[in-house]
Amino acid sequence: MDDVRGEGQTPHTPTAPRTAVRILSLARLVSLTGSTAAFTALFHTIYHRTGSAAWLSATLLLTFGVSGLNAPLAGILGDRFDRSRVMILSDLRAGAGKAYDAIVVGGHNGLVAAAYLAKAGARVVIRDCSGGRMDLRY
Repeated sequence: MDDVRGEGQTPHTPTAPRTAVRILSLARLVSLTGSTAAFTALFHTIYHRTGSAAWLSATLLLTFGVSGLNAPLAGILGDRFDRSRVMILSDLRAGAGKAYDAIVVGGHNGLVAAAYLAKAGARVVIRDCSGGRMDLRY
């Protein structure tokens, strides 16, 4: 087969399997360390601001409980679609979600909650899933 590399390009040499596993393990360690530091900072902030173990428990439930509820859906998406695309899209969505303090999904109760949050200075985005065309950011 003809070599179609351009001038000055070096041939791609595959990474040895052990080296690839070490690199992936190191990347995972860095990722987990950052996630753990973020959760620790969140829990410290919640307890420092409220002084309540109940709010700390609610925060734990919302952060880790939601992951457990989403795991079956993530498994279905990972099996049905290309896993690399699913991972990239989920990371992009997670990053977009961190741009706001709250993402409120429609409904009159959601609008009231969003109004209170926006008045308190939170960055809020409101999405309507009922077929409407509402997309508001405060």
